[in-house]
Amino acid sequence: MRHRFSIKSKIILLGAGITLILLTIAFLVSFFVYKKSAQKSLIKLVDSSLMELNVTLKDEEIMTNLIELKDELLSIYNENKANYNKSFDNPDDELEYYRNMYTNFYDMPGMIGMSQVKLRLRNTYQTVSNELSSAVISSNGVSAYIALIDTEYNRLIYLVDSMYDLGVYNGNGHLFGSYYNLNQDDIIKTYKNEDFKTYHLNGCKTRFFSIYDSDNKEVAKVFIEYNENSVETSVSSFVLIESLVFVASFVVLLLVYILFAHFLVFKNVQKLTKSTNEFTQDIKNSNELKVIDPCVKSNDEIGQLSSSFVTLENAIVEYLSRIEEDAKEKEKMNAELEIASKIQLEALPDKEINDDNVLIASSIKPAKEVGGDFYDYFYIDKDHLAIVISDVSGKGIPASLFMMKSKELIKSTLLRKLKLNSACDAINNELIKNNDAGLFITSFVGILNVKTKELEFVNAGHEKPYLISKDGIKKLDTKSNFVFGGLENFKYESEKIKLNENDKLFLYTDGLNEAINKNKEEFSYVRISQILEKYGNTQLDNIIKEMSLGLKEFVGDEPTFDDVTMLLFELKSENLIFEFDNPSISIIDEVIDKFNDYYSFVSKSELAKLGIAFDEILNNCISYEKNDKFKLLINIEYKNNEFNIEIKSNGKEFNPLELKDNYIKEFSEDLKEGGMGITIVKKMVDKIDYERIDGFNVLKLKKSTK
Repeated sequence: MRHRFSIKSKIILLGAGITLILLTIAFLVSFFVYKKSAQKSLIKLVDSSLMELNVTLKDEEIMTNLIELKDELLSIYNENKANYNKSFDNPDDELEYYRNMYTNFYDMPGMIGMSQVKLRLRNTYQTVSNELSSAVISSNGVSAYIALIDTEYNRLIYLVDSMYDLGVYNGNGHLFGSYYNLNQDDIIKTYKNEDFKTYHLNGCKTRFFSIYDSDNKEVAKVFIEYNENSVETSVSSFVLIESLVFVASFVVLLLVYILFAHFLVFKNVQKLTKSTNEFTQDIKNSNELKVIDPCVKSNDEIGQLSSSFVTLENAIVEYLSRIEEDAKEKEKMNAELEIASKIQLEALPDKEINDDNVLIASSIKPAKEVGGDFYDYFYIDKDHLAIVISDVSGKGIPASLFMMKSKELIKSTLLRKLKLNSACDAINNELIKNNDAGLFITSFVGILNVKTKELEFVNAGHEKPYLISKDGIKKLDTKSNFVFGGLENFKYESEKIKLNENDKLFLYTDGLNEAINKNKEEFSYVRISQILEKYGNTQLDNIIKEMSLGLKEFVGDEPTFDDVTMLLFELKSENLIFEFDNPSISIIDEVIDKFNDYYSFVSKSELAKLGIAFDEILNNCISYEKNDKFKLLINIEYKNNEFNIEIKSNGKEFNPLELKDNYIKEFSEDLKEGGMGITIVKKMVDKIDYERIDGFNVLKLKKSTK
C-alpha cells in the first residue's frame, strides 16, 4: 500500500531533516573542537609543570647532587647492565634486589644512621621527589620522575620518583636504579613546542624534557606521566549539556520553521487546493462552471501558480463550453451519418437469393460510418443473374456518394441487356464524367446463365475470386482490366467459365486480404485459402462467419482502415443428395438443417412438415435397420412446386407401410416398432411408397408445395 504525504508533511519533514543535519554537524564539530581544546589544555598544564621543574632543577646544589647521584648510579649500572634481565615474583623481592645493588642509596635492615654523602643525596632526592610530586598535583598527572636512557639497550633507568622516598618503597612508584625496556613504538610524536616531547610508556602518555649541566651536557630527562581521564570527564559533561542544547535548539528551530512555512507556504497552498477541489467537483457534478479565485496575495511562485490557475479555469470554462457546442454538432453529424449509413445499406439487396438456381450470401463491414464497398445481385431476366462486387477508392462520405452513383449506374446499364464488355465500356466512360475528385472503383461484374451454368464476367482491377468445387479450392486467374472511372474509352474484355452443380464462388474486397494486425502483417491470400479449405464444404453463411472470425482473431484490437465485403454464391444442383456410411442419430439434424437452408425459398410450413417426416423415417432406419455395413442414401428433387424424395438403406427388410394406423392405440402395449412414426409421416406428405430392391429398402415420398 502506498502512503500519501501532503505537501505540508513533506515540507515539515524536509525542514526537520535539514535542521537535524545542521544541528548534528554543529554538535559534532563543537564536540571535536572541545575535545581537542581540552586535550591541548591538559598538555599545556603538564608543560607548565615541567617548566617549573626546569627552573627548580637548575639550582646549583640540586644539579650537583643529581650529577653525583647519576654518576654513582651509572657506575653500578654499567657494571651490571648486561645482566638486567631478571624478573621478580613480588615487590619485596624487587626491593631487596635493588637494595643489595645500590647499598649507598637504600637503607639496609639493622643500619643506624648514614654517611654525609648518603644523607646529602637523600636530602637532594627528597627535595626533587617533593618537587616532582608538586608537579604531578599541579598538572593532574599520574606520576613524575627523572630517568636516564640507555640507548645501547634501549632502557629507561630511574633516578628520582615523585612517589618514592629513597630507601622506602610504597609500591606505587619506580625503584631507584630500576629500568624499563623501551620499544620502537614508545615515541609517539613531537609537538610544536620543541622544549617538550611525548612518550607513550606503560600505557600512559608522558611529556618530558632534558636537563643540562653548566657545560650544556645532558644530565637526565624529566618525565611527567598523565592520562586523559579528566579530558573524558570534561567531554562527557560537555556532551550532556550540548545534547540538551541540541534537543532544545531542534524543537525551537523546527517550531519557528513550521510557523514561517505556514504563513509563507501552507496557508496559500491550502487556499489553492480548496479552490481547485471546488472547481473539480463542479466539473464532476456537471454544475454550472464558474471561476473560483483562491485569492493568494503573494509575489512568489505560489502567487504565480494561483494566477495561472485562474487563467486555466477561464480557459477550461471556455473550452468546455466549446466542447458542448461541438458535441451537439457532432451528435447532429453522427445522426446524419447514421441515416446515410442506413440509406447506403438499404441500397444493397434487401434479401439473399435462394431459389431453384442459386444460393447467395453476403457480408459488409464499413471501416467508418459510411463506406465505399458495395455488392449487388439481381436477375436481368429469368435466365440471367447479375453478380457485382466493387470497391470505391477513398473513404468516408465522398466514397459513399460515389458508391451509390456507381451501384445504380452498373445496375441500370446491365438491365439494358448490352453485351457485358460493351456495358463495362459504358459504365467506365459515364463514371469519368464530372469526376473532378478523381475517384474510381475496382469491380467484378458477372452474368450467370442459370440454364447453361456459364458465367461471363469482367474483372476491372478487382481481387481475383476463389472457386470452390469438388476438386478443391482454386483462385481464378482472370484478366486484369483497368478500373472503372480511371481511363476514358478503355476497352474491357470479358471472360467465361463453365460452372458445375454445387460449385461456389467467393468474392471479396481488398479490405479482407490487406487487413493488418499489431505486427504489421497482412491477413493475406494464404489465410483466406486456409479458411476456405477448412470450411468450403459447409453452408455459405458458415463460410462467411468463419472468415469473419478468423479476421477478427488475426487483427485483434487493431483499428480497421478499409471496408471488408464478402459475397458467396453457390450454383445449385437439381437434386440434393446425402450419402452416409454407418450413420448415427446425429445426422438427422444435419439433413434437416441442410434441407431447410437449400430450399429456404419454399414455404416454411411445408418445410417443417417434411422435417418431421425426415426425423421419423431416419430415426426408424438407423434404430431398426442398421447393420455392420449399413448405408443410407437420400435423394431430394424439387420441380414444379413438388418434392420427390427417395430414401434407400441396405438394412434388414422393413416395410413400415404394412403397419396399421395407431391413432386410437397410441399408448397401447402392442404398438409395433415404427407404428406411430409412420402414421405421422403419412399425415405430413401427399404420397408414400415402399419397395425392396436389390437388398435395399426404398421409401419414396411426394409432397406438393402449392
